[in-house]
Amino acid sequence: MKKLQIFGYFVIALMVLSSCEKVKDLNTVKVNDVEISETIDVDIVGDKAAGAIISDGIPFSDTIHVNLNEIEQLEPYLLNKISSISIDPVNYTITNIGDDIIQSISIKIVELNITTVIENIVVGEQFQIDLTTDQLNLIANHLLSTREITFEIYGTVAESPAHFKVNINSMADIEFEIIT
Repeated sequence: MKKLQIFGYFVIALMVLSSCEKVKDLNTVKVNDVEISETIDVDIVGDKAAGAIISDGIPFSDTIHVNLNEIEQLEPYLLNKISSISIDPVNYTITNIGDDIIQSISIKIVELNITTVIENIVVGEQFQIDLTTDQLNLIANHLLSTREITFEIYGTVAESPAHFKVNINSMADIEFEIIT
């Protein structure tokens, strides 16, 4: 009889422990495949004569500011309740400019001082920014703590005036605590 009683306590203890996990699961909501995407228009204004003097190209610089508060998919949730963020690779797309006009382009994640130089500039196609898993985790942790991040786009063009668009995008899984 004593063995049966000990077995009963053991079963009850297992049920309590497993139900704690279920309570924890009820405490969180995970929003998968959140699209983080921002596009900027880069305008390089100047006359061609002034640009022709610069042999290494005409410099440009612009910024893309990503703020989780501005993502429509996250509007139903309290952003101060985010408990974790997992981010997929970050991509870029350059559009609305002819080939060979952009001579060089780099993308810098300002707050983390991470810079990627784009070696082969192709217009109209999406490419992945060369980031390590550790760097993606830094981006996710920065978004978790500040809810925003800034990308600086800079480089040179062969002629002025010039205009093009740059899109930065990624997908993220974001988990929220709903009961505190």
